[in-house]
Amino acid sequence: MGLLYNGFKIGILVFTTVFLAPGLPPHYEFVSFSLEPPLDLEGVLAPNNILDNAKAVKLDSPIAGPESVAIRGDEVFTGLLDGSLVKIKNGKVTKITSLGKGCDEEGVMHCGRIAGVRFDSQGKLLVADAVNGIYSIDADSGKAEKLVGMDVPIEGTLPRFPDDLDIDQNGNIYWSDASTIAGVDQLVLEAFAGPTGRLVKYSTKTKESTVLLSKLHFPNGVQLSLDQQSVLVTETMRARVMRYYIQGKNQGQSDIFVDNLPGLPDNIRPNGRGGYFIVLASPRIPSEFSALDVAGNWPLTRRFIVRLHYFLVKTLEEIEKLLPNIVFKEWIAWIKGFGILGDLEKTPFKTIIIETDKDGKIIGSLQNEKGPITRLSEISVGKEWTYFGSPSLKHLYRMKTSDLKK
Repeated sequence: MGLLYNGFKIGILVFTTVFLAPGLPPHYEFVSFSLEPPLDLEGVLAPNNILDNAKAVKLDSPIAGPESVAIRGDEVFTGLLDGSLVKIKNGKVTKITSLGKGCDEEGVMHCGRIAGVRFDSQGKLLVADAVNGIYSIDADSGKAEKLVGMDVPIEGTLPRFPDDLDIDQNGNIYWSDASTIAGVDQLVLEAFAGPTGRLVKYSTKTKESTVLLSKLHFPNGVQLSLDQQSVLVTETMRARVMRYYIQGKNQGQSDIFVDNLPGLPDNIRPNGRGGYFIVLASPRIPSEFSALDVAGNWPLTRRFIVRLHYFLVKTLEEIEKLLPNIVFKEWIAWIKGFGILGDLEKTPFKTIIIETDKDGKIIGSLQNEKGPITRLSEISVGKEWTYFGSPSLKHLYRMKTSDLKK
């Protein structure tokens, strides 16, 4: 009984120390915030099965994690989990380039992760690699020019997580730095700590980057407004889309474009009809429990989670140094990410894509009932075909653009 009692006291002491003790790493800011209840899935958001019409593209070789998609005629360009940029045409997969060092047991922080892909007016591919930076790439030769590196501070702080980008008519690139404390392999940190993300403007004329918005909670998708007056950026952990004015009477100001989304937004893209599609990476259903909604108002709880995460990772890293083993590497990667969620591809999941008009008014949605696509990150509307990007699926899916409203 005494041994059990002493063990209990030690457990309470360790818990209290990790939970309350000041000065322990990691040294992040934990801001209290609250999310309004998500919009109900009714009216224009009523459930539908439009996305059930999507089909996997038949390919001559396997792919995994086509997160962002750029279309050029009958060619599709996307980045994969192995760090490569590929072209897909008539079912043939051709590797264009790889910005990392080649993927192996070192994982994504070694091979790179292309999270955003766009064509500029000159036909070059602009790429946001979450590990290596912002690039301009010749889509045919694969020749890459680094525009923004990860080793040069932007207004005193190094970029950690280039996520998405868009380019205006003057050649200025607007991109999201999803976190300044966590890379793509440590999503837990920015989710529960922060906010530390930024919206950044890169001038192709001066070769300099300027921070437009800071302290965003995981800024993700980026989209220039159709009139080029503003830039939209999804703020994933706040379930909203922010708008920053780059021209006009409100230049330099920001506001909320759309709020209280029934999910956490990933990329935002034009809907081809003067408005936008916003892909929800994870739903917030009013009738279901949401850890983020609850944790926002509990900064001490979030600090405890982050500290526990930090000490687990550091302990395993030290053990792995002494006893190098692939198992320890896998455990470290699992803890750093959201491994507790399990296999994202196999998990049944509600998929929602929000449609808004040019002013942010929600006018509709695309949803699924039985599949086949889940865990989406992007929708890219082409003249004939619409493609869907996903960081976890092992296929590229598409459907007829004409079927989006059926």
